[in-house]
Amino acid sequence: MEKLTLSETYMILFYYAAGKHTDIYLPQNSAGIVLGGIYGLLQSGCVEKEKNGRLAVYQPLPSEYTGLEEMYANIKRHSKTTTKWLDYYCCSPSQKNIKLLVDALQESLSQKHMLKIQTKKGIFRQKRVVSLYEKETEEIVKEFREAVERNYPDENTAFLVQMLLLSGSLKKYFDAQERGRIKKVIEQYRYTKIWKDMEPYVKRIKNFNFQNTLNSGAMYR
Repeated sequence: MEKLTLSETYMILFYYAAGKHTDIYLPQNSAGIVLGGIYGLLQSGCVEKEKNGRLAVYQPLPSEYTGLEEMYANIKRHSKTTTKWLDYYCCSPSQKNIKLLVDALQESLSQKHMLKIQTKKGIFRQKRVVSLYEKETEEIVKEFREAVERNYPDENTAFLVQMLLLSGSLKKYFDAQERGRIKKVIEQYRYTKIWKDMEPYVKRIKNFNFQNTLNSGAMYR
């Protein structure tokens, strides 16, 4: 099995827990894709954060990050902070920007034989339907569960836990008897550097959704 990027791993874990019919474009669901992509590009060294906080391209995109080519090209063309990129992808009303990134990652996962993409006829237009390859997905799920249960707070697992919590899908990985123990593990993850680094962005997504709820409620008063 080919190595997956952090955003690809998150996508597989999200689909496995939430189901392929869950809207992955919603801000709380897509944040893990966007933040995982940015974190992965920074870790690879092809993108760096400048003194003003904006992201900039410094090296060619590594071959294993082809699913993030769309994001990499955007960063190369435009100078934005991580917060602005999060807004660009996750908080756009049309969802056009996040759809392009999701499509690119799905294509990459298809080439890595992790999921299958089908195009089906909808009422008004064709629909893109994805389905996970069971055997390959089970390996990713097993690795994730084992990493959490090891009670060793590594950065990548901490990120995945944090983003699955944001999407509301982490609870599907552990039954009621396990959740008490896992809750204690999560508390340890909160002390990792990556969790602290991502916390402002998580709060931004939560605040965005809260404000949208308030605005929607005001329309019906």
